Amino acid sequence: MTFYKTSFLLVANLLCFTHIVQGATIWHGASGNLNIRWTQADITATAKNKILFSALTLAKKDFEADFLADHSLGKDNSCEYERRFTLLSVVGSIASLEDAEITFCQGAAHPSIETKFTAIDLAKSGQTVKLTDFFVESDILNALLADGVIKTALKKAGAKTPTTLTGLYEALEWTNMIVKGCGYHLPEDFLTRFAFHHIKGNQVAMRLELPPTAHVCQSTNIQLGFYLPIPNTLKGDINKAKRRKAGFLMKQSKKIADQKSTKMSFSTATYSHDVQPSTVSKKTSSDKITVQAGETLYSISKRHGCQVADLVAWNNLQSPYNLSLDQSLWVKPPPVAEELKKSNVSKPTVKSTPQADKETISYHKVTAGETLYGIAKRYNRNFKEIITWNDLQPPYYLLIGQKLQVSSPKSDKIQRNEKGDEQREKNEKTVEKQRIIIKSAVNMRSKSKRNARRVGQLKFGTVVKELARSNRQEKIGSTKDYWYQIEKSNGKKGWIFGTLSIPFDAKQKGEIYLQIAQKRLQEKLNRSNQIDLLDFLTRAKEEVQFPAETVELALLHLSSLQNTLEQVDLDKQNKPPLAAWLKKQEQEELIFYNEIGGNWIINPDVFWRLHEAYYPLPVADRIAWAAANAPLGGECENFLECSLEWTNRTTAKYLKYHPTGKHAGEALEQIVELLKSDAEMSKEDVALPRLLAVLQATVEKTNHPKKAQVLRQIEKWQQLLE
Repeated sequence: MTFYKTSFLLVANLLCFTHIVQGATIWHGASGNLNIRWTQADITATAKNKILFSALTLAKKDFEADFLADHSLGKDNSCEYERRFTLLSVVGSIASLEDAEITFCQGAAHPSIETKFTAIDLAKSGQTVKLTDFFVESDILNALLADGVIKTALKKAGAKTPTTLTGLYEALEWTNMIVKGCGYHLPEDFLTRFAFHHIKGNQVAMRLELPPTAHVCQSTNIQLGFYLPIPNTLKGDINKAKRRKAGFLMKQSKKIADQKSTKMSFSTATYSHDVQPSTVSKKTSSDKITVQAGETLYSISKRHGCQVADLVAWNNLQSPYNLSLDQSLWVKPPPVAEELKKSNVSKPTVKSTPQADKETISYHKVTAGETLYGIAKRYNRNFKEIITWNDLQPPYYLLIGQKLQVSSPKSDKIQRNEKGDEQREKNEKTVEKQRIIIKSAVNMRSKSKRNARRVGQLKFGTVVKELARSNRQEKIGSTKDYWYQIEKSNGKKGWIFGTLSIPFDAKQKGEIYLQIAQKRLQEKLNRSNQIDLLDFLTRAKEEVQFPAETVELALLHLSSLQNTLEQVDLDKQNKPPLAAWLKKQEQEELIFYNEIGGNWIINPDVFWRLHEAYYPLPVADRIAWAAANAPLGGECENFLECSLEWTNRTTAKYLKYHPTGKHAGEALEQIVELLKSDAEMSKEDVALPRLLAVLQATVEKTNHPKKAQVLRQIEKWQQLLE
């Protein structure tokens, strides 16, 4: 069985961080030879007047370790931290908690929210416990394999039926389990995320929580429900909890708590503790510059000996990276980045041992909605360790599918560093000139002359090695330039005319790719040249690692794809080579044929998948609006139910993710026009009430002046259905 639960994290309270000093008692009792007190300020477990566990102490410890270690966060860039605990069940000394962490830092687009179940042993200072500590592994495995969600996920993953719980995790590690439109995953610590729900005969009903993978679904979680035979070691404690003589079960928790929970909050701007003074050095005025007229990121990077990507990261710049006069820019790492870099370099070298050589590095694949802080907590790491191990730079944006190192065996780290140093030395000694082709079908000549024999042809975006330059320039048409001798990756050599290529620096590949693609996209191209550009962008967006450049290349790829589709001759769509190209795009789910419109269009899901990869970064707003305006194909013929379904997949979907977005006004205007229309409706339209309710809930989250008008129109339609 699968159970859905709306989280107690109300959006309206996300930014209300009021520290509770004292709180009313929610529950107080003895269990497992412990005196347990649950108040709105703390959860404590004591034995012989000694506090063995305190939720408040745990929250303080985590807050200090993750946010105050270097005093880099102050009033100007403060972070707010809230922790909420709800006791789900208490059986003996085993307590199951719903543990929520909410963080919000100045400059961040959204709060970071992570809610999970955690089972702990209060008698052992809150040490985490697993289901296998109490139940037989085969019973747990069989119960999970019988669950519908797990069955569907295994089928989706194409995995064989696992024979161990470890095998179950490995089979579903990267599987996104879709339940009612939201995705969930099986976390590595899933055996610790349980609570005792109720008793049925000689079995105890368990609840196992699965966390969501998408940010938009963070207000819900799902719980797998299954029965396990009650082990002899737990029979007494479970029966006492059932009768509430000692402890209680999850089924009773809601009545006991009456929606109350333990809450505590802290701010880096006001919190004081005993952490040692910061070792971050003060930055000098020479580390910052003021932008002058005519300066670009590229010219500034050259003048100060850094990379464009560094400037973007150090200054939290967003594409398209337009600079303003007198803008202040860091041209060296700001304090936080510099300190992280120092901490990485200053670690002592440790000699590799045979035992160390056997160690392996653990990795985590980023899923939608995850944050650096949440991933660090999941693997019991400090988030600064994750930053250091992966050479991340501010503002530490993560991408779906990104691979993060979450452990650091000394031997492997040393070997990598040594290899990296050797490679850098080789690169410095063997710097070679390169050029990139900026036109399609560029001819290679045997000599540096226009009429020389053609020895090959180069595609747009091909990178070649520059071997030599002609002594004299030649005028071809109205252009005068040198000839360059080049060498392809396969070793073939030839000469190309200068204006058909530009110098290429691999360190600046993202910026160069964007520059030539943007310029090429503005030119009037035939279908062959459009496909040439499209092939280049397909490759380029995978090669570039910097997120801001990757997303821009991905958007250019979609623009180029749209231009190409507009040039498709329908009379030739079933003939080679066009038929093969269209089939390939269709198989990759990039396009589909619109029967009613009689044309090929981009699959809107492509935009939404791109949006998912970058949500909630600022660029996601632009992607979502492009997705909302992408044609769906077909038509609704003036039927309201169909039109609302359409809107729910386009304009309303944009508002769902971006209720205060840049295009919220335009989205609401489109909805106004729809609801004003003389669309046809019927009381037999069974989905209509639900669609209107969904639209109403979506619009209510906006704060645009048109909000009231749209809600009034929705209400009128709802009254007509009564």
